[in-house]
Amino acid sequence: MALPAFLKPIQNPDLFWHLSAGRLLAETGTFVREDFLSWTLAGAPWLNFEWLVQFVYHRLYSAGGFGALFLLKAALLSACLVPLWGVLKLNSREHWAPVMLPLFAFALVPHSDLRPDNFSLLFFMLTLWRLEALRVPRASPSRADIAGGAALFMLWANLHPAFVFGLALIAAYAVGAAMAGTPPRRWLTLGLVCAAAPLVNPAGWLVYGAVVSHQAQAAGLSGYIAEWARPSFGEPSHRPALLAAAAAALLLFRALLKKRPVPAAHLACLVFFTAAGLLHARHMLFGVPVLAALGAGLLPPSEKGSRPAAQAAVVLLLFVFALPPLDQLLDRKGALPYRSTSAAAYLKAKAPELSGLKMLNAWAWGGWLGYELGPSGYRVFADGRHIFHRFLPELVRRFSPAEWEAFLAEKEFGLAVLPPGAFPEPPRKDWALLFWDAKLAVYARRALLPAGLTELKYLRPEESAGAIALACAGRVRRAELEKEAGQLGEFQAPEDPFSLAGPLREWRSALDAACSSPGAACRP
Repeated sequence: MALPAFLKPIQNPDLFWHLSAGRLLAETGTFVREDFLSWTLAGAPWLNFEWLVQFVYHRLYSAGGFGALFLLKAALLSACLVPLWGVLKLNSREHWAPVMLPLFAFALVPHSDLRPDNFSLLFFMLTLWRLEALRVPRASPSRADIAGGAALFMLWANLHPAFVFGLALIAAYAVGAAMAGTPPRRWLTLGLVCAAAPLVNPAGWLVYGAVVSHQAQAAGLSGYIAEWARPSFGEPSHRPALLAAAAAALLLFRALLKKRPVPAAHLACLVFFTAAGLLHARHMLFGVPVLAALGAGLLPPSEKGSRPAAQAAVVLLLFVFALPPLDQLLDRKGALPYRSTSAAAYLKAKAPELSGLKMLNAWAWGGWLGYELGPSGYRVFADGRHIFHRFLPELVRRFSPAEWEAFLAEKEFGLAVLPPGAFPEPPRKDWALLFWDAKLAVYARRALLPAGLTELKYLRPEESAGAIALACAGRVRRAELEKEAGQLGEFQAPEDPFSLAGPLREWRSALDAACSSPGAACRP
């Protein structure tokens, strides 16, 4: 029941700028330290703290395409079930696994895309497992634990900056050990060594600065990026985590009322990581494992019986609340939504004429455009990297026609590659439509339009039926429409489900039928 929740199709638009950075690292053998994908911040410092993930992504994608990346994601997430089972067993709560493993998986649906966070989740779970193995017998970390912790945190810091949540785990368990009377020297050594190990990375101490910077920006980003907002019960994929948090709070309150002993490390972790997750949905990535692994310690132990009927009822309830996101998982049409084979073919073919123009692109499309078109000389306006957060207010605002025209002029855009309907159409008096499909439309400023590129005047998004009406009224020659159809169809990839190859065939048939109807005044 737990594994299907990890099979979410890859949808993360940031994947492509990770692939761009991994490709550059593989080609040059040097760490990427400045922006090379945009024209807005070209050459600006970029603290690329996920370089190792990017290299892994590039190698896997080169060897096995998106299928290999999907298998990596599914394997990392599925592997997290092993340390979760280990923590349950250490606390004699393995009989609750039929509840806790599906809860863990369903609550992680919002975080089960392909992301560097996949590594952080696994490393967090492994750290929790080992710390719990030390807590139960009231043991101190051994030299092997300290050496292993150093290696783990050094690797972790070169993959993703969420290693700081692992340090928070160590701090909570160190405090708990001190309160239980365990000598603190080894715990202090473990914490210091694991805090120093992340400094072994290309950015050095700046990796800690990146964490502070992200947290400082979190409140401002919450209005633009969903994962930085608070989790909401109105979002179905957040419900399992919120239900788990509510259940843990009730069980903890009950335990305190009955004066049951709750390990100090468990109490600290439950409070800290749940609060972090309730503040920003992104941090629920670490609240969920703590709720599932340590929250189970508040449930009846094995000697009181497993109560299979009660567990079955809880699992059924989880399914009810998780069905909407699970239904999304089973819909493979949502895989890799931010790419267009047809638009890429057109833009690559026209790179000599268009790549030198300043491009405007939608936020979510910047990664793919940079990866696909960067080698052809194009540079994007912005992508999902943290250095472009300053542009978010401009890219998500609703423009009035006058504001939109002023924005395009102020930034001196010469090329606009935009999803139809996501932005207002650039003013026709200043902009020419060159190409479009179901995913992207390509516009160029008329004053900068290179010779040899022809505008689509009639076959435009939502206007193809109107073009037939114009032909039947004799207001435009049929040959002119056929020429535009040929221009538009030249780069439509038949294998691309969002190309216009099929719709153009249907449009030509409709044009033939309309011009053959009585009263039509079509001109050749």
